[in-house]
Amino acid sequence: MAIGLVGTTIAPFMQIYAQAAVVEKGITTSDLKFERYDSLIGTLLATLVAVFIIITTVFTLFPAGIPVESAGEAALALAPLAGDFAKSLFAIGLLGASLLAAGVVPLTTSFAMTDAFGWEAGVN
Repeated sequence: MAIGLVGTTIAPFMQIYAQAAVVEKGITTSDLKFERYDSLIGTLLATLVAVFIIITTVFTLFPAGIPVESAGEAALALAPLAGDFAKSLFAIGLLGASLLAAGVVPLTTSFAMTDAFGWEAGVN
């Protein structure tokens, strides 16, 4: 569980993106404390969401002995907790994760490639 939590929260793409974004923003030494707060709040919120997902799974699926092997099964398994909204809530969560990945992965790849070849880079 700890490895899964760390692996999904501290993904390499997010680390590269966070570092590139700091450089891109032109953060000065005096601004670093605010950037640390930003990173800390984001990490805490991501961890809190992951903890609630784990707790929800433990209290709804494990006692009933329901194995989950697909996203569809996970959505159906949440029905005792979320009722008729289970599928919609799960779909919104998947959409949010997909949109985040759709923005972060190409942007991070671009930052990494331009850095590797020494090309000038920037979103601006």
